[in-house]
Formats: sequence, C-alpha cells, structure tokens
Amino acid sequence: MSYSFSERNDYAKTSTLAFNPYEYCNGTPVNNQGIESMELFQVVSAKISREKMANKRHLRKSNLSIGFFREAHKFLFSSIYGWAGDFIDEDDPVKESDQDGEKKHSAKKAQLRLTLWLISHANEKAIPANKLAASLATDFISLYRVHPFYDGNIRTLLVFFERFCEANGWKLDMDYMLSLLDKPQDGLSLKETLNAKNAHFLLEDIFKKAITIPASIAKASRPAIAGYMA
Repeated sequence: MSYSFSERNDYAKTSTLAFNPYEYCNGTPVNNQGIESMELFQVVSAKISREKMANKRHLRKSNLSIGFFREAHKFLFSSIYGWAGDFIDEDDPVKESDQDGEKKHSAKKAQLRLTLWLISHANEKAIPANKLAASLATDFISLYRVHPFYDGNIRTLLVFFERFCEANGWKLDMDYMLSLLDKPQDGLSLKETLNAKNAHFLLEDIFKKAITIPASIAKASRPAIAGYMA
C-alpha cells in the first residue's frame, strides 16, 4: 500500500519511530510505481533509468549548470520519483550519511558546492593529456561528494559528466561506465569504487580506459566551460 506524504507525516507525529519521507518502513524508496519490495524496485528502477540513459537525445541540450544537473536527474527519474530533479529539502529529516557512508547534502549546501565547482572550471588552464585521467578522477569524486539527491546521484553524475567531457572535446565511453554500475571493477562496483580509500587511483585507471582525446587536442586540453549559468 502506498501512502501520501501528508499521511506519512501524520503517522510521524504519532509515532516514536524515526520517520523518513523518502522511504517506506522497510527502507524501499517511496516511488511512483507503487513498489514496496526493495529487490523488485531496484530491478525496475535500474531498467527505467538505463533506458533513459540510452535515449539521452531527448534530454534538452543546455549549458553545464546547476539547472542541467537537476534536469538530468528529472529526465532519468521522473517516472520513478515524484521529487525527481529536486535536491534534498532543508526541512526533510534526512540523516547526514547513509549506511554506505555517503554524504547527503541539503539543497543550499549542494547548490553552493556545485556553483564553486563550476566556477573553478570556468577559466581553468589546459592540462597535459597524460594528466587528464587523474584530473577527471578528481573532478568525478568532487562532484560525487556533492550528493544532492536522495537517490540516483551516480547515474545523474554520469550524464552530467558526459556533457562536461563533450564541452571539453573529449569522448567518454558511456557503455563502459554504465557497465561498472553492476559489473565489478577490480572486484568493486562504481559505487564501491567511489567509496574506497584508494578511490582516486581506481578512478584514474577507469578514465584511462574510458576517455578518448581527439588528435587535434592531444597535447593539452581543457577549454573553459562555456555559458556557465547558476
């Protein structure tokens, strides 16, 4: 049975149990599909979002911005979550970290961190091609740690990061990156890799395999991010 947010909030007022408006009592995310089984939800959610990622041509072409970050999440998850595209609200009783140690930042913190990241790259100098993988690993980890959505952060980040690479003239092998969501990389999924102590080393190796640099910019690259918008 599915409950509205108001019904769940009414329950919270009379219950001594901790209440999370994003999850059913068994921990399954509240979803538009009405699925309460975590196992079934994970299968359905993965299938829907992967299909959307394979049809990104329907995602509006826009400049790299916080707005695009939200838009990418909404594109991927609008049929799964009623809050798709919305950062975690300031007033939602969401714990700061989940069981995997991931930081979940409120809307203001997430917007600030994303803004600072975008500004820092707006006029960045070109970097040697042999240092590109290491630089991308740093960028990916930095964006992952923003973690502004209650769920779907890695898949959204992959879409955003692909656009970031396109803006700089690099080709990101998305089929390879998507395969790492489930298929272990040195025994780790992409999520486990991001939370590993040696995450930067592992990601650098991943980007060495996933990034193609055109010959025209092979010596050094990273033009400014054009059209930055908050």
